[in-house]
Amino acid sequence: MTADSDRAKLLGRWVQDRTSTRVEPFRWGSALFNDEIPERFFSNFVRVERSLAGVEVVDLLRETERTMAGLAHRQIQIHDEPDGARVAVDLAAAGYGAERSATLAHRRQPERTYDLGLVEELPHAAVRSFLVEVYRRALPDVEPKVVDQFADFRRVVQQSVGTRFFARRIDGAVAGMCELYVHDRVAQVEHVDTLEEFRGRGIASSLVLRAVSEARTVGADLVCIDADLDDWPINLYRRLGFVDLGCSWAFTKPPATAPADSQLP
Repeated sequence: MTADSDRAKLLGRWVQDRTSTRVEPFRWGSALFNDEIPERFFSNFVRVERSLAGVEVVDLLRETERTMAGLAHRQIQIHDEPDGARVAVDLAAAGYGAERSATLAHRRQPERTYDLGLVEELPHAAVRSFLVEVYRRALPDVEPKVVDQFADFRRVVQQSVGTRFFARRIDGAVAGMCELYVHDRVAQVEHVDTLEEFRGRGIASSLVLRAVSEARTVGADLVCIDADLDDWPINLYRRLGFVDLGCSWAFTKPPATAPADSQLP
């Protein structure tokens, strides 16, 4: 059987492929584009799929420039931890910021219980305004029309891979939500968000655990979640019963006029 880390990686690639308008060859893997939202870093990037052992970073940069010509940003995704570590310093010198993420799998019972009955499954139309607000707060310098595009992209993902949206309401309004998709018995919990004013109430925990429960119900034997290694949610996920499977890197060179942290996955 394929190792769980490899199964999780294949699921991620499947989602990326299905939500792209173009997938083209790249010297060490694939180049993925969504021509409808060229401003979105995580929809337009090169994906390294083969070992970079012996590869000169200058050649990687040159090929990325050629492949992504016409876009304002550059992004290189490397799902092999040693390869990412090997090129990180040189890519930083070339103006790339690095995001190192962990993939975790649900293996244990959570440290405490939560009322999953408070979580609702909603259509995209019911969570769209929440998504707009999340993106608006995270990307204050991005034009409203681009924020709308990012929120609507979640519907594209739903149509492409069967995403399900789980949400918690406070006083009738969505206060937090997450997404779930399943393919080939592997599930991914994604985009766990709670508005800042509602944090500390166990909303994110109940959302994630409801998604895990739903994934098990439809037959997933591996349920994963990704988390930034340098951000606090990873510790929350570990308390909910997730354990580390492996790490990946995303190196991004933003447009000259945009701050380096101006995008979300």
